[in-house]
Amino acid sequence: MNRRSAAFFSGLMFAMTAIAPAAGAAPSPAACSVTATPATAQSAILAAQTGDVVCLEAGVYRGPLRIDTKTGVTVRGAGAHETIVAGGDADSLLVFRSRDIVIEDLKLFYGHPSNAYVWRSTNIVFQRIHAGGGSLGIHFDLGSIGRVSESSIYAMDGDGLLTRNASDVTAERNWIFNNGGVGVSTVGNNATTAVTRNIISDNRGPGVFVGQTPCALLPAAVVEIPECYLSDLRRFVSNATATLTANDEAPTGLVMPA
Repeated sequence: MNRRSAAFFSGLMFAMTAIAPAAGAAPSPAACSVTATPATAQSAILAAQTGDVVCLEAGVYRGPLRIDTKTGVTVRGAGAHETIVAGGDADSLLVFRSRDIVIEDLKLFYGHPSNAYVWRSTNIVFQRIHAGGGSLGIHFDLGSIGRVSESSIYAMDGDGLLTRNASDVTAERNWIFNNGGVGVSTVGNNATTAVTRNIISDNRGPGVFVGQTPCALLPAAVVEIPECYLSDLRRFVSNATATLTANDEAPTGLVMPA
């Protein structure tokens, strides 16, 4: 086995270890309140009440699925390779003005402008999600609070996970890789991201970026600052915050304009 192959398999083993669930018996998931098909999914979500679990059968669902002004609802797929919510020329999933929402065990695919967009919502949890292809992965905006865990975000044209405008997000035990922009981006107006035990690799931009949206993409593994940064540095400085704990980041690592 050559050095490159050895490094790949070593990285893969580390990734599998890092995103594996913690040891110990997991609590049994709540039973499905309603089971939905691609034809009935949106109406089932619209009708869901606090405490309901909407289970999406295996199949391809055309996005955007919309969760609006809901509290305490779970949307559960049959598995990330079985239940696919495809955005196409629209977002795959929209969450507006909602609280205590869990989205789990499904794939968000090829959404434009995002696979999931969360707006003015609190305690929005994505777990065991695959988000692949499209413009952006998961985007928290305008004071939203949430968590992304045990998920994979990959092959986006832009950023994998984007936290903006006073949102507060925890990213834990994810694999965020092969995106065209930043792996985890935290930009503007008191946005905060806690990044813990993730694999962040092979993104064209930095693994983690904190500041304002850059004027030009920072090429992978290159530290030269684009001229447009230097012409007006104040545009790219913000009070956004990222807290990093026990992550594996490659190639560019952390970029913080200052």
